[in-house]
Amino acid sequence: MTTRKYVSKLRSEQTKGTRERILAGAARITLLDATRLTHAAVAHSAGVSERTVYRHFPSVSALHEAFSKYQERRFGRDQGEELSLDELPTSYERWPARIESTVALDYMVQEPKEPPMLTKSRRKRYQRLERALREVVPDATQTQVRQLVLVFGALLSPEVFRRGRLLLRMDPRQVVPGPAWALRVLIDRLRQGDAPWK
Repeated sequence: MTTRKYVSKLRSEQTKGTRERILAGAARITLLDATRLTHAAVAHSAGVSERTVYRHFPSVSALHEAFSKYQERRFGRDQGEELSLDELPTSYERWPARIESTVALDYMVQEPKEPPMLTKSRRKRYQRLERALREVVPDATQTQVRQLVLVFGALLSPEVFRRGRLLLRMDPRQVVPGPAWALRVLIDRLRQGDAPWK
């Protein structure tokens, strides 16, 4: 006589819910520092025990693989190999809808990884940028000027150098020409009256 394996629908749903909670905890961590994606950090972020994380993901590689699939499910597969420059603006415009159903933005704002003094310093730099841009586009609304501040701020950010070194293995001197050219083009176009909202 063979015995049937007991299957509990409730237990299965609870397991799936715990797994999703763990992966959501991993997502919060990677917003701040992807190198911290460890069982202990994920357990803390998800509000579960480290043992629970190990039960679902026995190794770091299993955790990373599951997290990659989880992110793909949330944001869509990375189509980098089929990248079309003409599609970049449209792809960028879809980002708010992609992160709307997540806690990503709230988490980034709630738990900044930089010290308050650094945030204050950057805020002052952005205010100076805002004043300088207002002189170039005096008819722009405050929101429009701040949109430009974000663009200029991104190009002027030390993050450009970090990503250049980390992702593209570039020396800082090799990074400079591209963003400097983009800044000159933007400033020139704005002075000619060619704002993005016109």
